[in-house]
Amino acid sequence: MEENALADVDAALACHGLRRRTIAALPPPSFGKKRERRAFRIELTDGSAITARRFESAAEATRLAELRGRLPAPFTPIIACHGPVLLEHWIEGQALSTEEADTRAAEVGALLGRLHATALPDENAEIATAGWRERGIAKLAVLVEARVISDELTQVLQAELVRCDPGTAPRAVVHRDYCPENIIVDPAGRLHLIDHEWLGIDAAGADLGRTYCRWLMPRDAWRRFMRGYLTTAPADPGPLRFWMIAIAAAGAVVRLRKSAAELAVPLRRLHELAAAAEPR
Repeated sequence: MEENALADVDAALACHGLRRRTIAALPPPSFGKKRERRAFRIELTDGSAITARRFESAAEATRLAELRGRLPAPFTPIIACHGPVLLEHWIEGQALSTEEADTRAAEVGALLGRLHATALPDENAEIATAGWRERGIAKLAVLVEARVISDELTQVLQAELVRCDPGTAPRAVVHRDYCPENIIVDPAGRLHLIDHEWLGIDAAGADLGRTYCRWLMPRDAWRRFMRGYLTTAPADPGPLRFWMIAIAAAGAVVRLRKSAAELAVPLRRLHELAAAAEPR
């Protein structure tokens, strides 16, 4: 697998007249269904550095290249697409620390709003939410069968999914893993969003729900994050409580097969969401 990925990367470099001096594998994606994906940091012979991402197919690389071609500079524009490989600029800097993320929460929220404001490739501006509701209810049932949440908690959350379901929601270009470790602060202090492995088109609220469940920011920081988001987002995402419950349930099911520490985060969110009003 690694040899095939390296061969594909070298073919992409050669096609665009680039020569590598060094190549180092980056950590693989965390989602099991994409294990065939690979990423590399490459130092070129001219001294510059780029990232090469090898996907499971040329069709997937082309799909992502088309979406990423619509994104502005803070979202790491691509250099080229060749076969299953995307070449992109390497962003020098440090991952945003949790402390700085809380301090700059409004700015970080505004950055996600800018991503969601990206022009879509079609005119269908809304997505039906019934599928999300039914999947959320089913995921909660799995969790109670696994005995990690109670029947009472499940009933409360399933009822909330039905009550809060908006029916339709704004579509957007979504990141699906928006958290501090995927935001780089360059030497000038500017923010750059990286790791667009899961970029796609979905409900804007689903992306916000993932961030809420993935990034345990303090309540005040979340409020500032959302205020910043709404200054740049193209539309109000609707009732976030619906998305928070659906995403936390899905995340908990994925983590049933992982460590207790990883499972604890989405479970904590589910308990909070059952006990309190929407933290908007």
